[in-house]
Amino acid sequence: MKRNMVLVIVMLLIILIIGISCGSFPAKFSSSQSWSMPKEEKLSGTIWIASVWADKAGGWISIEKEAAGLLPLIFMDEGYLCLAEQDGADFIAEATVREREYIQGWKTKASISVDVKLWQKTNSRALTAAPAAAGRVTVQGNASLVSSKTLNRMLKKAVKKAIHALEKI
Repeated sequence: MKRNMVLVIVMLLIILIIGISCGSFPAKFSSSQSWSMPKEEKLSGTIWIASVWADKAGGWISIEKEAAGLLPLIFMDEGYLCLAEQDGADFIAEATVREREYIQGWKTKASISVDVKLWQKTNSRALTAAPAAAGRVTVQGNASLVSSKTLNRMLKKAVKKAIHALEKI
């Protein structure tokens, strides 16, 4: 009788442990965000994103696509509307995302940089020789572009720095 009782308790404990293990809980979001179109009176201008380029060993194409999808939303947060075509845009944007790995001691570290450059259009086709404004953010350590959270934060900071530099003109 005691043996059966111990066996039942052990089985219940195993079921309980399996039932509340980390794998059985739904995924928790580490961050989330929403965007909405800025009101017309709050628009500062229009931007056409000419290129988004990623340089990372391995799966850089998905990073490029993610950055290209995030940039219009981030510019929208800053009051700039992204246009699908160059015609009618006040500025042309270019983004470059790079990740380099280096060894420090016995550990592999990463050096990440995000550059956002803004050119002011002088007429319907020509651009100025140098960007009107640029923003650059760098991070060194254990972070990686593979993390959407890292990429989003760095893009936001680089866009804010470029917009801030643009407002000084």
